[in-house]
Amino acid sequence: MSHAEKPFVVLAVLAALVAIPAAAQSTGRDEGFDAAVSQARAAVSQSLVDGALPKAFGARPRSATALALASEQKPAASCSDAKELEIAYAMTISFTGERKPQPMTFFYAGCREEPRNDYLPPYTERSYKGSDGYGLTIVTDESAESSEVLLSQGQDWAGDFGKIANAKLVSGETIAAGEVSLKEAAGAVKAQAKLRGMPLLSSPQLQACEAALATPPSSGMHTVTRDAQGHPNMGYAPAYGGGHSSTLVMSLVLLTDEAAYYYSEDCDICADVDKCDLKTHAVKNVVHAHTADCSDMKPYTKGNIVYDACAAQ
Repeated sequence: MSHAEKPFVVLAVLAALVAIPAAAQSTGRDEGFDAAVSQARAAVSQSLVDGALPKAFGARPRSATALALASEQKPAASCSDAKELEIAYAMTISFTGERKPQPMTFFYAGCREEPRNDYLPPYTERSYKGSDGYGLTIVTDESAESSEVLLSQGQDWAGDFGKIANAKLVSGETIAAGEVSLKEAAGAVKAQAKLRGMPLLSSPQLQACEAALATPPSSGMHTVTRDAQGHPNMGYAPAYGGGHSSTLVMSLVLLTDEAAYYYSEDCDICADVDKCDLKTHAVKNVVHAHTADCSDMKPYTKGNIVYDACAAQ
């Protein structure tokens, strides 16, 4: 049962109380009234015990993340409670057989707050947008140390991972989140998901590196490190517009807890990878060739890897 559904349960219970005969509602609180109250409390308690969100996908409403992202009324930029959760997340979905794992990156897209009612505490619902219609939803009761985590595919729920400790979600630790059910052309596909918080993707250190990578205005070149939504360009996507473009697209291909590596093409037969130290923000070119690929990056895949475009996360 979702947070949104619980008020309806509460209303139904209250309606049952109202329907109790007046004689049973005497000031003496006779046995009939006491029994009715106990039954009502048990019904509300059971709705809470059943969990904030039901495990049966078919009974759950459409994805709150999908609805929030599609809504004309955009969610708030931030919520004060559990603000540390407003980071990027990486997910890897692993399949049985020889099918390769499917990596996903989710960027924070906004938050909404639900106020307190008589039976539920206030809670926040944060939305995270991935590619290909995937979304992540994190629901946190006020001051709670753990949060409900769900995966959506389009407007349908694809995974319910239950409650995960907030500290674990932001630690960078890989979490065995649980089973997902993906809708594909051939039918539903079951798989397993792993989740990992990536606070460095939203960190001031990375933004400082992007500023250090920017070319001076006098060069006549405009450096772009983020997409139209303000998210870092990531991966070895085509980064050169051809001709003599004045726009240099730089794309993050490797991120460790010490440095960020950006790929770029400043001509049609040129490829560069620049390293930026996350502490000093010093920039150094580490690859300059006609082409560059994952083999060129192997010497730098050491230490704690936060993101690697060449490997499933």
